[in-house]
Amino acid sequence: MFEVQAFRPTSLRRRVLIAVLAVVAVGVVMFFILRPVKPVPVNLIPEPRRCQEGQTTGCVGGKAMVISAPAPAQAPALAPSGAAR
Repeated sequence: MFEVQAFRPTSLRRRVLIAVLAVVAVGVVMFFILRPVKPVPVNLIPEPRRCQEGQTTGCVGGKAMVISAPAPAQAPALAPSGAAR
């Protein structure tokens, strides 16, 4: 039913190819791990403008417009559970 095939070892050319690919993969990984990291600039976002005399909006320390939500509605009182219908 099933025929057992004889073991065929890989050829020298295939083994060299596998070894070269493994060395290249290790080299790429080590390159990305060991490369120097560039320093991050300290101030990427400019400092916000301070308010001028008399200015109330569009600056740090200005007036904020706040909208307050109305109070929640009262829940209707429930009838006692023993009440007749």
